[in-house]
Amino acid sequence: MRKKGARVHRQDFIESSYVHGIINVHGEQVIRPLNLEERQFLDNYYKEFVHGTFVTDKESTMLFKIAKRVSKKPENVKFFEENGFHPEEVEQAVNAFNQKSKALGNMACDFWQQRDINSDDYKRRFDIQNNASKGLQLESFEDIQYMSNVDDFVDTIIEDLITESEE
Repeated sequence: MRKKGARVHRQDFIESSYVHGIINVHGEQVIRPLNLEERQFLDNYYKEFVHGTFVTDKESTMLFKIAKRVSKKPENVKFFEENGFHPEEVEQAVNAFNQKSKALGNMACDFWQQRDINSDDYKRRFDIQNNASKGLQLESFEDIQYMSNVDDFVDTIIEDLITESEE
């Protein structure tokens, strides 16, 4: 796994020691090394779902912006809320983007999924930068998970962590 493309704050948290295989204390191979195809899949997964970076070109960027714009139009949002499905204008824009994204080879080629991943990535970056600039402890579950001793959270559920961070 190439860490070079990772956001600086998250680079150290990418654990993939099993890529080259794992040998136990007796010298026996417990996990075999990943082959080239499996490594490529892992790289693509980290790139898209951890870094929020997708394969794009000018056309796909334009199609994403169009789909985002029409899906956020107040009349289209209202139509969705009333009917439970998107109007034809939104569906056409989304389908055009999905086809282009799939052709570019993205694992997550669906517009809605990419929009959620990009939104989550933006929120994580904002939280990290905002809290770091204020000198506060990072409060998202992801940050708590990586910055703490895992044994401390054996019987802890996510709701406990959320209420602790709000206090």
